[in-house]
Amino acid sequence: MAQCWTTLALILLLAAPVAARAADLAKLASCPGPAQGQVETQKGMFHTHLVCDRILLEIPPALLDRDLLLNTEFVALSAGGDYTAPGALVYNRVVRFQRIRSKVHLVSLRFEVSARDTPRLQQAVKAAQLPMVLMSFDILAAGQDDAPIIDLTPLFVSDAPEGIGLGFKKYFGMHVIDPKRSYIDRVKVFSNNVRVYYYQTWKADPKKVMETLLPEQPSLETSAGFLFAANFLLLPERPMRPRYWDARVGYYSRDFQEYGPAQPSGVSRGFIERYRLVKKDRSAAVSEPITPIVFYIGREVPDPWRAYLKRAVEDWQPAFEQAGFRNAIIARDAPSEEQDPAWDADDVRYNVIRWAPSTRQNALGAVNVDPRSGEVISSHTLLWHDVLKILETWYFVQVSPLDPRAQKLPLPADLMGELLRYVARHELGHTLGLRHNFKAASMITTRQLRDPAFTRKWGTAASLLGYARFNYVAQPGDDVGLMPQIGPYDFFAVDWGYRDFGEGVTPEEEIPLLDQMAARQVNDPWLRFGGEDEVAEVDPTISKNVLAGDAIEGANLGLRNVDRVMGFIVPATTSPGADYERLRELYEALILQRHRELVHVARMVGGVVETRHQAGRGGLPFTPVAPPEQRRAVRFLLERAFPTPTVLLAPDVLRRIVPTGGAMPLQGSNVDLLRRLIDPGVFERMTEAAGAGGIYLPTDLLADLNDGLFGELNETVPRV
Repeated sequence: MAQCWTTLALILLLAAPVAARAADLAKLASCPGPAQGQVETQKGMFHTHLVCDRILLEIPPALLDRDLLLNTEFVALSAGGDYTAPGALVYNRVVRFQRIRSKVHLVSLRFEVSARDTPRLQQAVKAAQLPMVLMSFDILAAGQDDAPIIDLTPLFVSDAPEGIGLGFKKYFGMHVIDPKRSYIDRVKVFSNNVRVYYYQTWKADPKKVMETLLPEQPSLETSAGFLFAANFLLLPERPMRPRYWDARVGYYSRDFQEYGPAQPSGVSRGFIERYRLVKKDRSAAVSEPITPIVFYIGREVPDPWRAYLKRAVEDWQPAFEQAGFRNAIIARDAPSEEQDPAWDADDVRYNVIRWAPSTRQNALGAVNVDPRSGEVISSHTLLWHDVLKILETWYFVQVSPLDPRAQKLPLPADLMGELLRYVARHELGHTLGLRHNFKAASMITTRQLRDPAFTRKWGTAASLLGYARFNYVAQPGDDVGLMPQIGPYDFFAVDWGYRDFGEGVTPEEEIPLLDQMAARQVNDPWLRFGGEDEVAEVDPTISKNVLAGDAIEGANLGLRNVDRVMGFIVPATTSPGADYERLRELYEALILQRHRELVHVARMVGGVVETRHQAGRGGLPFTPVAPPEQRRAVRFLLERAFPTPTVLLAPDVLRRIVPTGGAMPLQGSNVDLLRRLIDPGVFERMTEAAGAGGIYLPTDLLADLNDGLFGELNETVPRV
């Protein structure tokens, strides 16, 4: 009877004056004290009522049992850590609000099992992935059209449902949420999503704190505060037509097990992540899309960089045109508050490039994805301010001998803008669905890296989505392009992922067409993909921060530029009255650059090259590095890595940055190189490769190392 009376009361109050309704809503939320002026009501997809410290959600009947994307992002924290900008993903899954009698249940849906073309199996699939109840809410009253009103507050200020935030708790060493120190911060309501900001205080496990406490450490952090933002985004009733994943083309994917009558077991499949692009004219070879991909440059982005970020977005247009879409991706300035007061960067309908004042030297492409189909709903490309610093560091240590503008810091604004454009292009590629391609740098030869026409068109690697940075292989006087560009693999991958095969072609019928496209990799190495899996540990053509298919010649040329940097590193990094901190940072970065180039060579020893050939599409997927090439790599390291690098030990540099021990970073590099060469796994792979065009056994390697490292012991020492 009490519940019926409350329902009737709320139905009546919906037509009541605002002040009266506010008072009743306050009572409904058990809000103490005067209620007038304390209720904030917003109308949109859901009606929300922020009452004192509670959030009441009014769910229209049409939105019950509709698929929603619950996406939780990190916003800020009180403790130390890298997550200091909006957009870092905490939690993402599809949910529904289901009404059962006097309660509304928030349930989580699963998509790990599929039987798309087998109706008889589909019921069993549903039973195998029964929705899980994340949290249940009492229906406090009913709104318009019998819309249930629930108190959503416990979802955000008490111990979160299973899976929400567990990774963050572990990262920060926390244990449980303290509800007394957690609260709803604010709410934003839009036409198809609701964004709730909430603060949580987490407490550490007292036992673990005591276990890790040291005698010289009086205390540890036992709690930390975090600000999160949760989005409830209404997903399309009809999911986008999906495209099946293929290991030969690097797309992020939503994976599942697919079952069918012709298969003796479940098959691992996936839907690639991509935007929904549909041609206006499906009969045309190239057409504008019905809805283009629009990226807004956030209001907070500094003016000097806005034009470069716009160019970064529209640099992707030629790749989409090859796939059949003209003007598929465009950039716009976010409207000012005067132009459009309703526009909000937090509205997940919008793709936004955002800027955050932070010492984190990085950038990120974060996406909201519909797991039912792989559709990218929207994305935020995040640029932390100090990404400018790491870009300056990379450019200086790699190519300053080739670009006079970089021989004195800070770098000029126009050069800095082009560097930012490069890193933004890379992150935007991720938002389009593309994974890192760490094989792409090995597809380019040293001759091509020294070719002005080639490098100005294609840059430093076959793909922008690797970590091929700047053209340190080139030499003074080559007059070549120094920066990565959108490469031939990127054109191929966008074409493969976004090409429209026709309205009547099903995802299953696309598979042989996509296979024919991927098969081009057999004869065209520029189109090959690889990198983010366990094979990367043994494949020397999988590389980060290094260039050139010929690792030895690339390192030979690159080390010359490392030595050249030492000739002007002091005047480049110092100014009257300033300290030597930037000199120290760049010297350490230079030693790291040298080490990476040498590791690139060392990985040839015992290396196994993967080429993702499939049945009937090319030869064997795995090929050991030929023994003569392994021997050649060891000889290079003995000649160029282990002898004393006197240029890098210049007293003029070391005595400005350390009182003693200046050679330790170089010594550490040598130790790491030697450890890599005598690893048991290397010995095993060398033995397996013996006979593949020659023999180079572990005993041969040890003999070469012994002769090369201790050769001076054979020298005759004159008697005194």
